[in-house]
Formats: sequence, structure tokens, C-alpha cells
Amino acid sequence: MASRAAEEKEAFNKAYARAMSSSITWFITEYPKLITQQNGAKPLAETFAIYRNTSIKNHLRGSMTAAAQRGSSTALMFYGQYYIITAMNKPTEYEAINAGLAGFLSGGVSSFVHSAFEPMKIRHEGFKFNVYKKAIVPMFWRHGLFDAAFFAMNTFLKDYSYPTQFAVSALAASCVNLPHDLWKTQLIKALPVRVKFVDVLRSLTVSEYSKQMLAKCADLGMNWGMTGLLYQTLFVARDNDKQ
Repeated sequence: MASRAAEEKEAFNKAYARAMSSSITWFITEYPKLITQQNGAKPLAETFAIYRNTSIKNHLRGSMTAAAQRGSSTALMFYGQYYIITAMNKPTEYEAINAGLAGFLSGGVSSFVHSAFEPMKIRHEGFKFNVYKKAIVPMFWRHGLFDAAFFAMNTFLKDYSYPTQFAVSALAASCVNLPHDLWKTQLIKALPVRVKFVDVLRSLTVSEYSKQMLAKCADLGMNWGMTGLLYQTLFVARDNDKQ
């Protein structure tokens, strides 16, 4: 396993790459995904109308918040997973299972940070503590499941390029945590009305599930693929040139 200093540097560089990626993909895929999650199976034209009528101020707020949240998310993911998997000291003989367990724990802990940012993107408003504390439970499951699947898959793909590792791992994780991601978005949007997880599950028809999955996979596949490309280009290739 790499040294502590190397792991910390790697986590910071991946976070930096994802922050840059997220500031761009907000406009292309993340905001359309959030609109789709909030409004369900409405025609594409209605999604486009909501996007078009959003003020540039709210778009810029969303872009900056996405960069801050997803950048900090990546730092927490990789820092947290490294420290937890080291502390766990190989609880099983399977590397992917160990990576997934550590990812679930680190993702759950990171939800306390994400819950401060996510309402800003969804509700287009500043921080409110009453919204923050009610967002923590769905955010815990959303990030715990995502990080567990992401790191397990990333372990299988460790010999591939970073764009491939990150994009495929994000797509796999998206399939695992989609219902909790929808619950998170709909609950935050509807507050102070409480949205139950079971109600979100009941509303998921095959058509709706397919539409939501397409929006989510497009967002995170592009976002993480671009993150891997930026990380490999800006940091890995540069370090290799120095050697």
C-alpha cells in the first residue's frame, strides 16, 4: 500500500480534478439530472423549459456549489477510505470487499459535509440548519452505498486508465444507489413536507426508473470520466514526465 504522504497527495489531486470537472458538468448533465429527479416523468420539453428559465445567478451558484461539494466529496472519499481500510487491517481475504466496506463507512461519514451543500443546489438558497439536519439520513445512505460500490469496482479496474476506472465505477455505483439518490433529492426539495423512502420506491415504474437512471448515469459517467481524464493529464502524466 502506498505511503500516507502519497495517498494524501493523490486524494488532494483527485479532489482538485473533480472540482474542475464539476464546475463544467453542472451545466451539461448535473442540473438536468436534478430537474429530472425533482419532477419525475415529465416530458423532456418541460425539463428544458425549467433549465432555460433558471437565472444565470442560480446557474453560477449551482456550478460553484457543485465544484465545492464534489471536490470536497472526492477528498473525503479517498482520504476517508484510505484511513478506514488501513485501520480495518484486511477484515476479509477479498480486496474488493474490504474496499467496499471502507467506502461505505467513509461515505456515510462524509454525508455530514455533503448535507450542507446539497440543499443549496436543489433549493437555490443559502444554508439552513433545519434543512441540513433533515437531509443527513438520506445523504448518509446515498453516499455510503455509492462509495461502497465505487471503491469495490475501482479495485477490480485498478489496471485500467483513470478515466475508465472512474467512469465505470461511477456507473456501477449509480445503479446501486439510485433509489436513495432520488429520495435525497425529493426529500430536500419538498421540505418541510417529509418524503418517505418507501413512497419513492412505490413511485418508480419501469419507465420512470429508466429515465432517472439515464439522467444519473449521464451525469456521473461524464463527471467522473472527465475527472479521471483531468487527473491523468494534469497530475499523473506530469509526475511521469518529471521522472
